[in-house]
Amino acid sequence: MPPALPPWAPTLGLLFVLGCHPPGISKLDDSGGKPDDSGWKPVDTAETGETGHTGETGETGETGETGDTGEEWTDPACDALPEPPFTVRDVQAYSLEDLDFDQEGHLIGNNGQHVYRNNYDGTSEIWAANLRYEAGMRMLPDGTLVICLDTSGSLVLLHPDGSRETLLGDLSYPNGLEIGKDGRIYVAESSGNRIRRVDPETGESLVLTTGVVVAPEGLTFNADFTALYINSYSTRKIYKLPMTPEGEPAGELQLWAQNVGTGMLVGMAVDICDNLYVIDYGSSDILRYTPDGVYDRTVLTRSDLGNFAYLPNMKWGSGLGGWSDHKLYVVDANNTHNTFEVDVGVRSKQW
Repeated sequence: MPPALPPWAPTLGLLFVLGCHPPGISKLDDSGGKPDDSGWKPVDTAETGETGHTGETGETGETGETGDTGEEWTDPACDALPEPPFTVRDVQAYSLEDLDFDQEGHLIGNNGQHVYRNNYDGTSEIWAANLRYEAGMRMLPDGTLVICLDTSGSLVLLHPDGSRETLLGDLSYPNGLEIGKDGRIYVAESSGNRIRRVDPETGESLVLTTGVVVAPEGLTFNADFTALYINSYSTRKIYKLPMTPEGEPAGELQLWAQNVGTGMLVGMAVDICDNLYVIDYGSSDILRYTPDGVYDRTVLTRSDLGNFAYLPNMKWGSGLGGWSDHKLYVVDANNTHNTFEVDVGVRSKQW
């Protein structure tokens, strides 16, 4: 989330930030009008616990240990996923705007001043001091962290040894960030209404779409990496750009969902069943949509967190170092030394 609302944010959006809850979102009618509000209230039909949920083995049908957490895990059937309310736990880990996980069992986050390697037991170490930003970050396969340096309009690489280099500059408020299966970087220029694909080695970039998505923020790929989802911070819309798994555009940009939440859309993620999760920053809700763009349910609400919280981004755990791969880790923007662990009982899409 931006530290302050950008110039293009509608005045009405301020009312939502102040706590107004959005109407229920269910499904779009053919005319693109208001969705009906049936099914907005989640029904508590499943027990929750610290170790997560185990449902019947269905289409995914995979069983085994999840990383080094030692948990035996069976993916639930995609038509019988665990239902909210989910268990939420506070974890002491620095995260201000975004987070990710490395291959050494750390949650990577920042506090607006330093970049930290966080351990699940609550201890942390500074990876890079005096690196100030409030925007997206993602890990490359080689352990390098890509940072949207919103203060300078650039993409910066933070290497494992702590050295830094600027990969690409002259960007217009870079914020949303994702890494493709092809290993390339995808960045949303929120003030420029552009999405770029960037080569992490050379910095060469290709504009994938421009001028259509207003104030793009969240980016994520679908489960088989054949589409890039892009949301708009100010228009209540989510778009879908067809792609090949190799990262090449494969079709025209499509309007995938509209009338989504309050319209202040930020981080997104996709589970193993190809459902899309999107954070509504205005209401601090996490909404889930089916693969065909229909509202399914509200996964998390502000009241579930037990305090006044703003949620800018989220990521599934790595399965390493205690960070469970069937739990969502959500940034708590009100407390830079806290991260929410949400036991959703389903894993992320697989890389």
